[in-house]
Amino acid sequence: MRAAVTVGKYKLEVRDIGIPELGPEEALIKVKYTGICGTDAHIYGGTFPLLNYPIVPGHEFVGTLVDINTRSTQLKDFKPGDWVVAQPFFSCYVCDTCAEGGDNYCNDINVLGVHVNGSMAEYVKVPAKKLVKVDEGADIQLVALTEPLGVGVHCLTKSGFKVGNSAFIIGGGVIGVMIAIAARVAGASKIILCDINEYRLDFVRSLGFEAMDTREPDFFNRLMAHTDGKGFDSVFEATGSAFGIKTMTAAAKRGGIIIQAGISAESHPLHVRSFSDKEIQIRGVRIHAFSDFKTALNILQSGKETAALSRVITNVYPLERAADAMSFQVKDANHFKVIVENESF
Repeated sequence: MRAAVTVGKYKLEVRDIGIPELGPEEALIKVKYTGICGTDAHIYGGTFPLLNYPIVPGHEFVGTLVDINTRSTQLKDFKPGDWVVAQPFFSCYVCDTCAEGGDNYCNDINVLGVHVNGSMAEYVKVPAKKLVKVDEGADIQLVALTEPLGVGVHCLTKSGFKVGNSAFIIGGGVIGVMIAIAARVAGASKIILCDINEYRLDFVRSLGFEAMDTREPDFFNRLMAHTDGKGFDSVFEATGSAFGIKTMTAAAKRGGIIIQAGISAESHPLHVRSFSDKEIQIRGVRIHAFSDFKTALNILQSGKETAALSRVITNVYPLERAADAMSFQVKDANHFKVIVENESF
């Protein structure tokens, strides 16, 4: 099969490799669309903590079921040809963490495109139990956003978000926008995002959200004025930056919840006193729970946020030009989601 392979720092080749062979309780998917994630770009650029070259990138995908090797009666309705998405990781499923429902942060997790070959190829194999069937008539290209939207939904779930709560999101990239969309679906009373990139700020506003430039004078005081100085019910940090870490504790209300979604290779100072003074809670997130992944697909198929989500995909490249797609992802600052299409369908 044809596959994009990251072979080293800033080196990606499209080459022929073997079609994945299925083990017990695994499924094979013919991939139609694969999104490029920040993780893929960091691996390509050599800045990700784990560099497992050579590796097929990709974990945001949709395709058709080719084969399923399972004895589970719960999966009997899956048939070859079904359009499907799948939660993109293998876990051990036997440790205490997995048994308690934390398979998304299992110590032995293997994420597609990071630890094992991913979906930027004609075929990818996944755990059979992680399959979700796509509705007939669904916009297949839009369904390729299930995985990143699942991250946004998981952030909302972990925050205990309630109808009428306010949300402040630090970072107007793909994950920040997915959190905002999930918050709007959840009935937020106020959603504000911040960023420093003009393209992102304008893009976020075009989706109907309020966006603030953190470089503008008196940014923080103007931000807090939106809550009469009280702070936000939930703060979502989606940059992993020093600024984000500093701002999240200050922007949270007394008794507020902070969700740390941004990833950083560096350590940043944290204002610990804020946690005791305001009884703030901070919760980390990794990928998503299966229930949140399925909720994301339901949102996509409901049509409620189609107007916004359909604008998130700004660039589509054929698989044979995956190297161009990855280079564009890294070098260009004025785009949103780049996806790669398998044109062999």
